[in-house]
Amino acid sequence: MQEKGTYTVLIHLIKRTAEKEVEENNIILNDTAAQKTVQDLKKKLSQEMMENEREISSLCRELNKLKEEKQEIELKIDRETGYTSAWEAAQCEENTERCNITLGYLRTSLEDILILNKNECRVAREIDAFLKQNIAFRERQEFIDQYLAEKEAARVLRELEEHKKHSAIWIQAWWRGVMVRRKLGPYRPDEKKKKKTVKGKK
Repeated sequence: MQEKGTYTVLIHLIKRTAEKEVEENNIILNDTAAQKTVQDLKKKLSQEMMENEREISSLCRELNKLKEEKQEIELKIDRETGYTSAWEAAQCEENTERCNITLGYLRTSLEDILILNKNECRVAREIDAFLKQNIAFRERQEFIDQYLAEKEAARVLRELEEHKKHSAIWIQAWWRGVMVRRKLGPYRPDEKKKKKTVKGKK
């Protein structure tokens, strides 16, 4: 500086130093901001990780709960299936026992009826044979003929009465069917009845 007789070099040096300080300050500020951003990101990441862990824990609890509910439902279904199977087996066994009892009763009744019919036929044959063997006189023969004729007449009369009764039932059923189909008498709809009553009042 003494040789040149000016302060230009010193001024340039000061400027450079000031610029370096400004650059260093900017670098420090940028580094501070970067560190703060990194800390914020780390904090945010930590919070997100904690939230994710809480969510995962909640989902695990929910999953375990659903698994327990599924197991309970499966156990309930197994119990209900077992109860239903046992009930159906009991019902089937009960119905089989009832059918066997009814079948035994019917067989016994059939055997009794067959024995009774057999006895009646044997008695009838014995009576017929006795009458035929011991009829020696004409009066007895006429009595027997009259008895048989009366019996036949009673049978014919009984069949006639049954035929009349059956015919009357058939006619009544036919007439009732006609009344129902044509909606006559007590089978007439309510609207027609009301209309007829109104017309009668007019």
